[in-house]
Amino acid sequence: MWIALNPPMLAWAAALQHAGFFTAILSNMGPDVLRTMLQEFTWLANFNQLTWSCDLGIAKPDPAIYAFTCDRLGVRPDEALFLDDKIENIRGAEAFGLTPCNFRTSRNSATTSPPAACSNSFRNQRQSETVPGFAPKSLP
Repeated sequence: MWIALNPPMLAWAAALQHAGFFTAILSNMGPDVLRTMLQEFTWLANFNQLTWSCDLGIAKPDPAIYAFTCDRLGVRPDEALFLDDKIENIRGAEAFGLTPCNFRTSRNSATTSPPAACSNSFRNQRQSETVPGFAPKSLP
């Protein structure tokens, strides 16, 4: 179930938010899980955009959901980082023009951090700032 927390991911998102980067959650979760999350996770309010497929009736990897999220954030696809654990969503995001990173935690631990999952650096086109410890990998 998606509601298992990943503390390093939350800390990294908070660091990005503190640095002035826009952040969003784009999820294909169902309404029951979403209801639980909205009740339990106050940190969701720190994100600039929350996109829930169950509310829109479209889901990743449909390009329309990526477009909706970018539009709500006020960014072009080439200005956005996209992390996901499913390769089909990564490929869909990349085809849409997002910078992808296939991010996975280990089955034994939810402590993998995005910088450990991705290498190099990502240049934010709007702010010309490097996101510390993060970079996309090209798909195989």
